[in-house]
Amino acid sequence: MKLSIIPKSEQFESEWSGGSTTQLFIYPEDANYGQRNFLFRISSANVKDDESVFTKLPGVSRVIMILDGELRIEHEGASAKVLKKFDTDVFQGDWNTKGFGVCTDFNLMTNGDCSGNLHNVILNPNQTFTKAFTKNQDFIGYFLLKGKVEIVFTNKKVELNQNDFILMKRENTTEGFIINANEYAELVEVEIYL
Repeated sequence: MKLSIIPKSEQFESEWSGGSTTQLFIYPEDANYGQRNFLFRISSANVKDDESVFTKLPGVSRVIMILDGELRIEHEGASAKVLKKFDTDVFQGDWNTKGFGVCTDFNLMTNGDCSGNLHNVILNPNQTFTKAFTKNQDFIGYFLLKGKVEIVFTNKKVELNQNDFILMKRENTTEGFIINANEYAELVEVEIYL
């Protein structure tokens, strides 16, 4: 499998209308968020204003997960709900969406036939987590929110520290790995289907 490791030190933060955002990965890797020519984009945002308006993204499907704080998310004419830590919401980028509350969130944006989802993974000290690609999963990624973990592959080990991100691209259907928690750890798992 192909690995892309983006440590905290190499992540770039930029401003948006309600706070700041950090792009963790965009695919294809030469895609440009401003031009909206991506198949998927993974990011995290700090919402600093009590009320914020989500950027309109026609044709883009979105999944948001709260990492810290609380957010009331309102989709005009569709739905509204309060999101707390590790809660998710799925919505379309062309909806009129507002957020109320200060929080840190994790975002997955997909375009075209690409789709994906987010899950949280909690590991206690010395606990392991085993994962293998299914035949229709193209990418699996992990953002380490808290703690320290080691990811063990067939012929390689990778350490993740807090706020590091790793994305794995499947090259065959038998590939798998093990995550070992050196201490209590909280991760966000991203699954992408092209």
